[in-house]
Amino acid sequence: MPVNRNRLTAVYLAFTSSSLGFSLWYSLFPIYLRKFGFEVWQIGFIFSILNLATSISYLTLASFSETMGRERALIIGFSFSAIILLTLALVKSSAFIIVLVVLYNILGGLKTPVGEAIIADTGRSLGLSLSIFYLATTMASVVGSALSGYIVASLGFSTIFTLAGVLTALSAISITFTYGYLSNTNFKVVRRTFIRSFENAKLIFSDGNIRKLSIALVFHSLGFSIINPLVQLYAKEALNLNEQSIGVVMAMWNAGLLVAQIPSGEFTDRFGGINVLSMHIILSSVSWIFYCLSKTWSEAIFSAFILGVVGALDMPARRTIIVQFKKAIDSASIIGYLDALTNLVFIVGSSLGGIIWNTLGYNMPFIIGSIINVFALIPLVTLISSKKRFSSM
Repeated sequence: MPVNRNRLTAVYLAFTSSSLGFSLWYSLFPIYLRKFGFEVWQIGFIFSILNLATSISYLTLASFSETMGRERALIIGFSFSAIILLTLALVKSSAFIIVLVVLYNILGGLKTPVGEAIIADTGRSLGLSLSIFYLATTMASVVGSALSGYIVASLGFSTIFTLAGVLTALSAISITFTYGYLSNTNFKVVRRTFIRSFENAKLIFSDGNIRKLSIALVFHSLGFSIINPLVQLYAKEALNLNEQSIGVVMAMWNAGLLVAQIPSGEFTDRFGGINVLSMHIILSSVSWIFYCLSKTWSEAIFSAFILGVVGALDMPARRTIIVQFKKAIDSASIIGYLDALTNLVFIVGSSLGGIIWNTLGYNMPFIIGSIINVFALIPLVTLISSKKRFSSM
């Protein structure tokens, strides 16, 4: 289905604004939890809960865009996210903060899969189109991560939640003015959506290629989820950096994503999603170990930049493969289901990373995560082999 260019631009702007707001608070969220007295293993467990919430959301809410309209799903998702963030600026109870952030993650299925599906509908140079989307959102994340530490140091955490809420509200307003909003959602639409979501699940996982891709993404996500919440904590506790310095480290990670985003899309269009994703898997393991070998702030900055460059190879390749494999399933649903599967893995990985950190030391989560990640290559190799056999017939 062709997408109006003005509407596509509105999607880019909406996600850029919300990504700026998200990076302001999420970049330092593990540090924020630390201020409330949470242990590292508890922070890992909290991230597991957050990923469970995201998985449930992606499994169910992503299908709403089929029945209620993608623009309406985006407006609802951004609007309620903004309300939650503004509430977080006022709350000082650690339990209530966790509840609100869980609710924020539950709304994820109404946003990211839907926005990416709109882009996938363009049907032109998909890898490059997705890279432009990720470029815009990553640029916002670079700015947000770089500013987060300075804003917290001078104005406190409440300010970054307020700014994030305002920016996310602007995202909702942008979509509303561009698409308009038709409030004809009713119980029948909701019921039909949930029925459709389960039907889509059966179709998705009956496909052999998608099963192999799912296994690869499970191993990759497990490895990454072990290290993901610990990147900031490694800078904080292994390198003794302050919040401002950690913000710069995270900004450099996003800067690496930024500079490599367009080339990654071009690589995907030229060499194919499976080949680029395989290269991403290999380089990921190398870059994670490289980061945990950092001993100074300058080394952490450089290795974080490499993390970003390698990370940029992931999403354009992954989304291109998903769209190529889809049959009679809406792209928002298939993106949502596979993202839900990988987010479920984060439930195990985030907690496992905290346990390894406490029992084996700062470096071991990165090393073990890298080893697990390599196993993702096995199903990808079978996909490449089957693709070659099919093309030679």
